[in-house]
Amino acid sequence: MTIDLRKYPRYPYHLKIHITNEQGNSWDMSTLDVSIEGMRILSKHKNLVFEPETLVTIQLEKQKNLEPMIFSGTVRHYSIEQNDDMIFGVSITSLNDDSKTRWNSVIEHVRLSTKIV
Repeated sequence: MTIDLRKYPRYPYHLKIHITNEQGNSWDMSTLDVSIEGMRILSKHKNLVFEPETLVTIQLEKQKNLEPMIFSGTVRHYSIEQNDDMIFGVSITSLNDDSKTRWNSVIEHVRLSTKIV
């Protein structure tokens, strides 16, 4: 039996995002799931590793029912899947008031349309 220590539920949801590291390098990726405080991100870039505590900027592209927004995050963990995809767990560390309101709206929309992971 495992105990889930998450404060907020995660919802499966695919968003196109653009990740930039502190050195200014950037990559296109997508989310696997999202929550109020973070997201799991799928990278198809082989051998790309963000170590825990790496600071990143996340840019969400304009998508259906979602305006673009930019916020900061911290990588909490990563895993290398059997197919060599990289999965990163990122916690959101800063949202301005406008982005926070929009992000909460996205999560509410996702919550109503998906089941909890």
